[in-house]
Amino acid sequence: MCFIFDILHSLIKFIEILIIIAVVLSWIPPHNKPEWAWKIEDLAEYILAPFRRYIPPIGPIDITPLIVLILLEIIDSLIPTCIMF
Repeated sequence: MCFIFDILHSLIKFIEILIIIAVVLSWIPPHNKPEWAWKIEDLAEYILAPFRRYIPPIGPIDITPLIVLILLEIIDSLIPTCIMF
């Protein structure tokens, strides 16, 4: 059972890092982005798109990544930690 919780925790952390990298890459002008940057943004968009339907931007600022990161941290904190003795 601990193995499943560890995999879930790792998956959540991977998604969080992916979103943070995509946010940083969004500050790079489109004509300067390498191909791998577009792939990371596409993966992050796949995760963020369902939330963007319900979370409107505040002026020119999109707060969807912040909300999703907070939700992922809440979910991660609810996953029990296995302590092996």
